[in-house]
Amino acid sequence: MGAARFGSTFYARMGIAMLFFALAGFGPYVMHRFENGVPTSPVLVLHGAVFFIWICAFILQAHLVGAGNRALHMRLGALSPVLAGVMLATSILVTVETFHTYNNNIPMLSREHFIILPLMDGILFAAYYTLAFLNRRKAEAHKHFMLLAAVMIMDPAFGRLGGTLGNPLIGIALHFGLLAALIVHDRGKLGRIHTITKVAVLVLALRYAAFFLVGPTESWAGFAIWLFG
Repeated sequence: MGAARFGSTFYARMGIAMLFFALAGFGPYVMHRFENGVPTSPVLVLHGAVFFIWICAFILQAHLVGAGNRALHMRLGALSPVLAGVMLATSILVTVETFHTYNNNIPMLSREHFIILPLMDGILFAAYYTLAFLNRRKAEAHKHFMLLAAVMIMDPAFGRLGGTLGNPLIGIALHFGLLAALIVHDRGKLGRIHTITKVAVLVLALRYAAFFLVGPTESWAGFAIWLFG
């Protein structure tokens, strides 16, 4: 198995793992709302559909590279800015909607504290995707950034899965677990941990630090109220 195929197989497996966790995290939530007749806003439905399309597209793109079909991979990749734009736009709308409809959905978390998570995830998704697009001619960097963009939209699924299993720390562990898998991959394929991976671990750690240290503050609450009205 060549290096390109090995790497692409890894990214496809990562995509399948993320799809599994997404279904495990959102499955009970969706079933509960359906069984109890809880209405779901159209923007949330659209965002959820785009989220699953993104993960499936990630798997397909990794598979195409592994199969040597780079031409189709690049043609489909040219359409990705549209999908990324819809993903980001619906993320913003869902974040605003969540802020205004939040009703102590998570005990001990105010809406101002909670909202820092989807806000940071949207920003980081946009940043990683932009870097992936700019580095689309540099295979290793492109693959790393595309994976990281997908990792940053997994937080809601991980959070719900942790809640279902009765321990929110499970969600955090799964988030870092994806990066741990990337570290193992880097060392196996490159013989070292890629700089992008090191920075991504630091960024994720800072994200959680911001949630726990900045999120509960009055200064952040005032900013969130100003930002979301």
